[in-house]
Amino acid sequence: MKRLFFLALLATTGLPSLTSQARTPAATAAVAYEYGTAAINKYTLRQWRLSDTDPTHSRTQWYVQNEQGKDRFWMSQAEVLNYLASQGWEILPQGVSPDGVNFYYMLRRPVR
Repeated sequence: MKRLFFLALLATTGLPSLTSQARTPAATAAVAYEYGTAAINKYTLRQWRLSDTDPTHSRTQWYVQNEQGKDRFWMSQAEVLNYLASQGWEILPQGVSPDGVNFYYMLRRPVR
């Protein structure tokens, strides 16, 4: 009799809590991404520059420019990568040129 009462109690109270935990999670909204590429050029031992891949810029502008309209230089490759990250890019390494002068990356960020 005690066993029958326990099973009846379990069936009426335990199952609703189990089924409420087994609900499927809400679908997450799809995020749209924009993609880009980056090529970091080792100009000298202490100077790095970033190829300008903005399609709205003139092709005479091969590298990212500073405020004076000249090629912008960074002191390390890490500084260039930090600059890209500050622009919201997720950086995915792709490879290095055979001469070790150019470093290539794929870029991804949510569409703004």
